[in-house]
Amino acid sequence: MMTDEITFLENIRSSLLHLQNLPLVLCVNNDKQYRKSTSWNTAKMHLHELFEMRILFGLSGGQVDYCKIEHIHLTPPQILHEGLNDCDLSRHLTLRLDANEIYYIRGKNNVISIALSPELQVPGVNYAELAAALAQTEITTDFDLEHTRLLMALLISTLRQLLATGKSPQTPAEVIANCIRENYYRSDLSIREIAEITRFSPNYIQQVFRAGWNCTPIEYLNEVRLNAARQLLRQHRWQVKEVAAMCGWNYVHYFCRRYKEHFGNLPGEE
Repeated sequence: MMTDEITFLENIRSSLLHLQNLPLVLCVNNDKQYRKSTSWNTAKMHLHELFEMRILFGLSGGQVDYCKIEHIHLTPPQILHEGLNDCDLSRHLTLRLDANEIYYIRGKNNVISIALSPELQVPGVNYAELAAALAQTEITTDFDLEHTRLLMALLISTLRQLLATGKSPQTPAEVIANCIRENYYRSDLSIREIAEITRFSPNYIQQVFRAGWNCTPIEYLNEVRLNAARQLLRQHRWQVKEVAAMCGWNYVHYFCRRYKEHFGNLPGEE
């Protein structure tokens, strides 16, 4: 990771520590609210296993101003929420953390995941405890803003230290896989779109991904979508057609057929 990226993270961490009026957007169990709204678009709704912190920066003269935090969006695990629109993709920073991995997404093209292997453990930081604290945090309108500031600053500080260890850059196949996992719910995700996001050519993507993962990018995408759908279905909160749409499937009948081929049972049998 380049030195300027580490400096950028340190500046954001300092901003979080000193920001007095933290502009928070809290995401709670609001899927029923979305259902009642005529504007609910299942193709943009998704959830993660991890706690998510998303920072949206402001604009100055048409350029992203990383000194101006417009708002911070906090989403606990397993909470349905909307993806970023095209206008906001270039001016966001997203962090997710579990006990084994940390995800860092900046803008549209920079998606990084780092396995928290023993050699990368930072003294004084217990990743399992931090992940558990994030996963169990109750998001309410009375959320402790000071605690939030410190927790998010620690998360960014952890990432900064991990990147400063000199960890080898991700392979192209890992970059492509991260892109797929980050955008799996988009029904329009294609090799062409993955190429635009990762800045690799379509032919190169096909070659390096098969060599690295022993499958094609589309096969991997379908597996990610099916696994995400299974997690949603087992919550028994949405209809099969809603889950299909949230996981990027345009046709529910095709989704059901692929689901049965993969898991041995129909989606409605979960």
